[in-house]
Amino acid sequence: YVNTPIGSSRVRLSSYFADEGDMTALAAVNAAQLDYARRELPRLHPELAHVPLLAAAAAFRTGFGGPDDYTDVKPGPLTLRSAADLYFYPNTLAAVKTDGAGVKAWLEKSAERFQRIDPSKTGPQELINTHFAGFNFDQIQGGGLHYVIDVTQPVGQRIVSLTWKGKPVKPDQPFVVVTNNYRASGGGHFPGLDGSSIVLTAPDGTREIVAKWLHRHPDLGAHNLPARSWHFARIKTHGPVLFTTASGKQRVARGDGLTDIRQIKDNGDGTAVYAIDLAH
Repeated sequence: YVNTPIGSSRVRLSSYFADEGDMTALAAVNAAQLDYARRELPRLHPELAHVPLLAAAAAFRTGFGGPDDYTDVKPGPLTLRSAADLYFYPNTLAAVKTDGAGVKAWLEKSAERFQRIDPSKTGPQELINTHFAGFNFDQIQGGGLHYVIDVTQPVGQRIVSLTWKGKPVKPDQPFVVVTNNYRASGGGHFPGLDGSSIVLTAPDGTREIVAKWLHRHPDLGAHNLPARSWHFARIKTHGPVLFTTASGKQRVARGDGLTDIRQIKDNGDGTAVYAIDLAH
């Protein structure tokens, strides 16, 4: 059953560098969520038909279970197993009504995934706060949304730019964000998300929604995926900024446009230490 064909992909969808800006795997999930909500939300809530629609997704597999605990859907045939790799948990889709202040607060909570970096330090610094689960690092996408994360700033002050179609997002600007039932009902303790703002609950599991979307895009390419929505603020550090992921994946990073990442040490256990140059 899990080997049932549902299409093919010309792009690699992985989570090896999801914390550093590779959104390929998340973009497939967000594209499916956006597609579903665009069809269902106007029918249920006509008054929200013209409210900007965003989607939030997090990488569920970011190495917590070892060097093989990453999403990696390689180019080629896609199966139901691929959809399960892209969406690991049995959540259902939900959408919440919020505003610009709510979106910023959501992103500030997500940015707790990172340690605070001191640019003046000459010694190595770890980028990732391993006490903040990878599945709580929501990355939000939608036509025209872009934001910048400054990891030198304290928690709660890291989203230094948040724009929609090139203009600063206003605190009272309305948005609908498609996410999952866990997050929408308060999972992860995100500000403003307690179940009271839900405007759409889907009977379908998100994994099934992703599988159906992949089936409707049988020759998946980058043009089917929403654009990367965020980057780190450009900061010159005097010492290296490090993180750990699966070894031998620098080519994957470069293939996804992350040319500021290089492997510097193989740990010999399937993982490796990488450095990221935040100045580029």
